[in-house]
Amino acid sequence: MDHLIKIVKEKANLNDEQAKAATEAFLTEFKLKFPKLLHTEIDKVAEGGDFGDSAREKFDHIRDKMEEAAKLAGEKAEGFAVEIKKKFSEMFGDGKKN
Repeated sequence: MDHLIKIVKEKANLNDEQAKAATEAFLTEFKLKFPKLLHTEIDKVAEGGDFGDSAREKFDHIRDKMEEAAKLAGEKAEGFAVEIKKKFSEMFGDGKKN
């Protein structure tokens, strides 16, 4: 965060304590607007680094989990449809017993 404090100090013509307080207040409020999984990346940027691979990896992991869940839901829906078709066939179709 020292990198960002230095920028705030120079741009706003503040002393060290004022720049630190302003930067901390800003980052605290800023982080409230983003999911916790991005807080490390925000801190990294505040230190002068780049938004990096860590966030991309997290998003890729989330995407992969969502794809797995969608595939599983599709498989369950297909199985459910087969069971419904079978039951309707038994009740109303050729499989009906008198």
